[in-house]
Amino acid sequence: MKKITLLIFSCILATMFASCVKDDGPLSRITSDDNKLAGEKIRVGENKNNPYYKLFVLNEGNFGRNNSSLDFLRFTNKTYVRDAFSQMNRDLALGLGDTGNDLQVYANSLWAVMNGSGLVEVMSAVDEKHIATIPVPQPRFITFHDGFAYVTSYANINKDSEEDLGSIFKIDLRTLKKVDSLSLGYQPEQLTVCKDQIFVVNGGGNHRWNHNSYDKRITVISAVTFEIKKEIESMENLKWITNDGQNVWVANMYDTAAGTFGSGFRCYNADSYREVDLPEDIKNLHVSYMVAYPSLGAIYVIGAEQEIYPSSGYYSAAISMKEKKETKYPFEGTPAAGIQNPYGMEVNVYTGELYIADAGDWVNPGKVASFSFDLKEKRWEANAGILPAHFALYYPL
Repeated sequence: MKKITLLIFSCILATMFASCVKDDGPLSRITSDDNKLAGEKIRVGENKNNPYYKLFVLNEGNFGRNNSSLDFLRFTNKTYVRDAFSQMNRDLALGLGDTGNDLQVYANSLWAVMNGSGLVEVMSAVDEKHIATIPVPQPRFITFHDGFAYVTSYANINKDSEEDLGSIFKIDLRTLKKVDSLSLGYQPEQLTVCKDQIFVVNGGGNHRWNHNSYDKRITVISAVTFEIKKEIESMENLKWITNDGQNVWVANMYDTAAGTFGSGFRCYNADSYREVDLPEDIKNLHVSYMVAYPSLGAIYVIGAEQEIYPSSGYYSAAISMKEKKETKYPFEGTPAAGIQNPYGMEVNVYTGELYIADAGDWVNPGKVASFSFDLKEKRWEANAGILPAHFALYYPL
């Protein structure tokens, strides 16, 4: 029943997307300077349900090595291009930067959050050409709402308070300038917008090492006044957050320092801020990476049966936020068993594909592979950069 529900949602969305396609020709007619870039031909099968032009891949690179890179797969000519940003911006001596931490598409622009370099790189999603560099100290994640981008940061902008508090920066999408900021909890991570409120999870990973305690607060900010409204007590070491229009869903990371707690989900009503009951299997689901489709009411995760230093027992899982049910798809016994270290994921709900980033040995270039949603079919594989982790699907507007 769950699979059928997701399939119906996918078909509805595909129909809606197709009705919005411009009348000026198919995606194959798009011209761009990056058409000249050489790439690896991938055996991507024909799929008329796929509305996307590109799949972008942000390779984190090794911290302090300035070797982050941006790849993309162009679906129209089935070509995987590596290090596209550096090739398209040869006048930028430092390339993309150091330690990419998030990647998002907004309209026809692509935003890369570069944690080690302390900047947000804005580029054209059509041809990867540089548009702007926005300095943000130790940035982590980004989201967009009502003409603004919001970026979480490990850096404290309030120098009168404790040094390891974090911040959120507000960026005007018209001017690409920072216009405001707020001090938050310890090491804020992902954020989501629900009912004109920005919900930010605070992890406190650095605080744990310095003060022997994680943070466990969700900061609620008015998107209208940009003032803090509420702090919700939740789990320790929070990392991920999304919403279903009525509730916010958060997931934490397990305790890497002492192993005293595991990861899992919690859910809170966006109006009352009260906790919503979840089944135990969801509350205790290990989450190492998460992507969400709020419009579908679905969350997708990669996890492992053994949380502490997992080397096997990997799985993907789908969670229905409405039904509050989850379905696991173990890697074992499928082509996905060849993934050495799953480090990131993306889901194409129109084609039923799961894209998985494999970090390999954590030092050398990794791989990106595509699987059917149940992992029983491997559809293609490509050589990526060092530590491929973050994806973004793009359709030209």
